[in-house]
Amino acid sequence: MEIARAALLGIIQGLTEFLPVSSSGHLVIAQKILHFSEPPVLFDITLHLATALAVIAVYYREIWELIIALFKGRILVTKKGYRLSSKKFHYVLVLIVALIPAGLIGYFFNDYITKAFSNLLVVSIGLFITTVILLLSKYFNNRKGDINFKNGTIIGIAQAFAIVPGISRSGSTIFAGMASGIEGKKAADFSFLLAVPIIIGAFIFELKGIVNSHVSIVTLATGFIFSFVSGYFSIKLLLDFIRKGKFYYFAYYTGTMSVLSLILFFTMR
Repeated sequence: MEIARAALLGIIQGLTEFLPVSSSGHLVIAQKILHFSEPPVLFDITLHLATALAVIAVYYREIWELIIALFKGRILVTKKGYRLSSKKFHYVLVLIVALIPAGLIGYFFNDYITKAFSNLLVVSIGLFITTVILLLSKYFNNRKGDINFKNGTIIGIAQAFAIVPGISRSGSTIFAGMASGIEGKKAADFSFLLAVPIIIGAFIFELKGIVNSHVSIVTLATGFIFSFVSGYFSIKLLLDFIRKGKFYYFAYYTGTMSVLSLILFFTMR
């Protein structure tokens, strides 16, 4: 794998993993247009690790507080029922609940869905769905709610649907949070924190294919650096758009890519 290709794939992974434009959809498009083959497993794992570290770099304080809350948290039984020992512990438990839908579907059906739906027509449909979601988010900019088990579960279900190429994980989860009453910034924070175990889970799951994967250290380092840097700045960029109530702006891009995917589907058959 040449250095230029490693850098390009790193940028694509870093930007599209967190911006609401679908990383899986862009990978399919890039493979069709640039005639890229599936990258070696070791390289793919390296990019996943880089994007996970990008989230950790942005949210390291919050993640550390949540880790402490997980080990110190208690479920307290009272006469009126039960309560959790802290808000942070409550947040951790909601994250765990939200992980379940995508975790189950990803574990049992990821390979099947990826192989069955990794074509430009499905990507076009997925990007169209993402476009609609982003446009609708405009009407939920003024929500002031917080994270709870109900809307956390809704976000988890939305994340499970994002396994289909073209449907953005960040787009669907942030929209689901906003639509269920969560303030936009809080929905985005929850979505990014939720991404860490998902990405690490994919990292671990793909380790089984590392044995027959041979990639040079320079290529791995190139992909890692470009993926980490672009991932870090894409998170910052998206948070800025959400603060300004401009999350829906990404719909113009995904709509364009949906049309492009459809054109490519009919012209490259």
